[in-house]
Amino acid sequence: MFLIGCGVGALITAPISEVIGRNPVYIPTMIGFMLFNTGAGLAQTIVQRVVCRGLAGFFGSAPAVLSAATLVDVWSRIERVYAFPIYSIIIFIGPIVGPTPGSFAVDAESVSWRWVDWMTIIFAGLVLIPVVLFLPESYSPILLYWKAQELRRLTGDDRYRSPLEFRKATFAHRLRASLYRPLLLFATEPIILIHSVYLTVLFMILYTFLAGYVSIYHMASHFSPTSTALAFLGILVGVLLSLLILPISMWLLRREIYRSRRRGEHRPDPEISLYMAMFGAPAVPISLFWMGWTAELEFSYWSPLVASVFYGFGTVCIFVSGYQYVSDAFESHATSALSSLQMTRLVGAGAMVIVAEIMYTNLGVGWTLTLWGCLSALFTPVPYLLYWRGYNLRQRSWYARRHEHD
Repeated sequence: MFLIGCGVGALITAPISEVIGRNPVYIPTMIGFMLFNTGAGLAQTIVQRVVCRGLAGFFGSAPAVLSAATLVDVWSRIERVYAFPIYSIIIFIGPIVGPTPGSFAVDAESVSWRWVDWMTIIFAGLVLIPVVLFLPESYSPILLYWKAQELRRLTGDDRYRSPLEFRKATFAHRLRASLYRPLLLFATEPIILIHSVYLTVLFMILYTFLAGYVSIYHMASHFSPTSTALAFLGILVGVLLSLLILPISMWLLRREIYRSRRRGEHRPDPEISLYMAMFGAPAVPISLFWMGWTAELEFSYWSPLVASVFYGFGTVCIFVSGYQYVSDAFESHATSALSSLQMTRLVGAGAMVIVAEIMYTNLGVGWTLTLWGCLSALFTPVPYLLYWRGYNLRQRSWYARRHEHD
């Protein structure tokens, strides 16, 4: 329910930020996230906990998707070469590291299992303080609106107007249009649809591991629950190893940026953001086939652990490229575009958590991961095809960048 709430909430909270600004969404939603997690921690029944966790996910969706849009607001295209991959790797670490302290809290005799919620609230509060004190508003249409207001106040000249004020639409009409836009982009933009489905598959696989690792390590290798949770750190190793290819990817991106400037273009095509995905995409199906059949044949537990490193490497490479490519291609509507990606991948992952145990029980580890390996292999050509033909898709789009010359 938390994941589903997080996915659905992105469709509402993210577009609102394109109407009223980032900070008026960041702060209330983070407070709501903490309050409903408190409700979940104090819940006395399953129903109370499920409802509070779903609402916590709804409010927690805003910081998750707005943070990527804020990077687009703040950093130039060449600066995002460095900022975006590091940001993506950091946020990807959360769902991988989370099971480890959670498992220790649940199994510890000295503290209540409710410390899973209290830890979450403490960390959220530590993040909220600098957001309130130091994070400036970054959405440029709102900043221009504030600037026009201040100039009118200082000069007494009513001719100063921002682009927002030239629009004939009322605030309510703009809000309705913004709320509708993520679904419109998802339904009409092939680039967003393709990445949404691709990332959904990858995150469905990741969250099936919550049940799958019990079959692989707890039952087959006789790991304790806490040791099974520690096995997730193999994926983290792969995520961190992706840092090794960042210099190569950044060098290729910078080269393309400078080449476009020499050609007199305002900026390069967003397809250059796909380099990391092209490095990492083949690693995902390889890791799933490797993990599934070495676990099924009861090899040493080190074999599926090493395979999970490749999964973490490939998935984070695709995640970084997917988010950066979509935000570059739909720069003026980056928040709505990214909320479409977040909605599908998290709702899909939330549904898969329910189904995962049934799959591993009925199909077994080997055939379950083989199924996911085949599905991920179907998507492996995606970054290469988009690098080759993405420009043509953007030329036929109403919302993507099309004209790059000054």
